[in-house]
Formats: sequence, C-alpha cells, structure tokens
Amino acid sequence: FIEQIVSGATAAVEYAVSRGVCDKDRCAVGGHSYGSFMTAHLLSHTSLFSAGIGRSGAFNRTLTPMSFQSEDRSIWEARDTPVFR
Repeated sequence: FIEQIVSGATAAVEYAVSRGVCDKDRCAVGGHSYGSFMTAHLLSHTSLFSAGIGRSGAFNRTLTPMSFQSEDRSIWEARDTPVFR
C-alpha cells in the first residue's frame, strides 16, 4: 500500500513539475475520507510535500474492524480488538 501511493504521488509530482504547474519545493497534498488516510501516509513516508490537509479521515482502524482492508470478521467475531477491552 505505502509503496503504491508513494510511487503514484511521485509520478504525479514529477509530471506536474515537468509541465511547469508545480514548484517541487512548495507542493501540497490533500484528501477526504480514505484520501485523508492516504495524505497522512504520504506526509509521513515521503518528503514530496511541504504541507497537507486531511479531512474526515478514518485513522483508527481498530474502530472499524469489519469491511476495511478485507476484514472478514463481524464486529462480534473481532473480540480481540481494542473496542472490547
């Protein structure tokens, strides 16, 4: 996951810089919902961006034990999550 979003963001920034529409030293990233989650990863795993805005992100994955990241268990089967501790 990290390798894929970093690769995609690097390609996008390089393309924007080559077109003359982006200053590589003053580039920002932003996202909403899952895009906010990706923004947080890009800011913490790359030096591509000077700033970023994440809006309405679901960052605490222990609060969503089903349906994210191919989780097959229901909330009642996921008794080992911090929700139940």
